[in-house]
Amino acid sequence: MNTKIFLKTAEEMKIDMQELGFDKNHVHMAVDIGLLSITEVAKKLKGILGYKILKAMPWLKNKYFWGSGLWSGNIL
Repeated sequence: MNTKIFLKTAEEMKIDMQELGFDKNHVHMAVDIGLLSITEVAKKLKGILGYKILKAMPWLKNKYFWGSGLWSGNIL
């Protein structure tokens, strides 16, 4: 996965992404969100990242997600 998309999105959201790592099927992030709500930050970050990733790699949606969204139902 391209870390630039994650880092740019965090920068745009004014979130300090301190650590970023990828496993086979998930992402680990350590972020400083200040006084913002964890749930709201997670929703916004996932929404923006999902849009950017699928825009950059549209073939992913049909190949791996059968036309559905990128993320699972679990927010945290």
